[in-house]
Amino acid sequence: MNKKILFTVAAHVTDRPERWKHVAKAYQVLAGSLKKLGHESCFYVHPKSVHGRLKRKDYVLTNELGLPELLIREKPDVCFIWGGRTDADRKTADLIKEYSSNCKVLYSEAGWFPQRDRIYFDNEGTNAEASFSKKLIVGEIITERDRQNFLRMRNRIVRRDLGLHFFSQVSEFKIEPPDTIKKILVPLQDENDSNIRYSSPFKTMRSFVEYLSNSYPQYQFVVRQHPRAPVDNLPVLANVEYQDKSVDLFKQFDEIGLVIGINSTVLLQAAMHNKTVIALGEGIASTGGCVYSMDVNKPLPDFDAPLVDTAEAEKRLAFLLVKRQMNRRKLANKRYVKQSYLYSLINDE
Repeated sequence: MNKKILFTVAAHVTDRPERWKHVAKAYQVLAGSLKKLGHESCFYVHPKSVHGRLKRKDYVLTNELGLPELLIREKPDVCFIWGGRTDADRKTADLIKEYSSNCKVLYSEAGWFPQRDRIYFDNEGTNAEASFSKKLIVGEIITERDRQNFLRMRNRIVRRDLGLHFFSQVSEFKIEPPDTIKKILVPLQDENDSNIRYSSPFKTMRSFVEYLSNSYPQYQFVVRQHPRAPVDNLPVLANVEYQDKSVDLFKQFDEIGLVIGINSTVLLQAAMHNKTVIALGEGIASTGGCVYSMDVNKPLPDFDAPLVDTAEAEKRLAFLLVKRQMNRRKLANKRYVKQSYLYSLINDE
């Protein structure tokens, strides 16, 4: 059955909506494939989020028509929202439910390796609100083919991180137990990121660093600021040193015995480098076994015991990288789209 699909791009965003141009581009590519498969698409776009590839006849600007009027006029079967966690996104979702109650809402977000080239979709939300973040799902059972595809992907990522030649051998995937004789790496996040605002026990990076330092004075922490969102009020503490962003993270990874973070791509990346990872807060990395999810209200007394099972970590990472994220460029291929889980979501399968 052919569907009418509405792509919303920064519909009610007020904070730098021009950042959503890449979303408009990805949706436009996807819409092209869906058109070839018999589906009709339209776009509801903030004026500052219009990508140059969008044709004027294909979109409605948010300052030209209200979303309720557009929903009543177009009667979409499926509506896409990027992110879905901000107040602006929730307003969009609420209006869809109110004025087009039979419309299915699908959420999308940047994937993981590399983020700029990958995207994932879900019918419940993104990050901590994604269906596969809240619980394990049937589709997470991976085949031997999925596993081998993950291992090949993992080897490429590790070679790239370490600056190795394409044919260089890398260590087999095997999560190392914590080595607390070495330093503990703490990658910080952007305090304005939705993961921090909605799914983190710490709202500031300062409070996060102070928690680790005070709770575990017996360990030495290496704190690395987010490269695009550094904060200037981090405390001076005896067991904490700060690593400049100019330092190549993975060239010094042998000196790291454990990684602790709130929830970021770096945590997944560290796991693929065989590091034990502890996550505080809810999100993609915190469910499924590729990291140890620690409750700050029930903290571990120390980090001396093995915390992550290699087989479970491999299964989770294979699910995320092979089964869940999609290649943005391949969205232009109608066969690729038709064979994807996204097409099943669109068609209620």
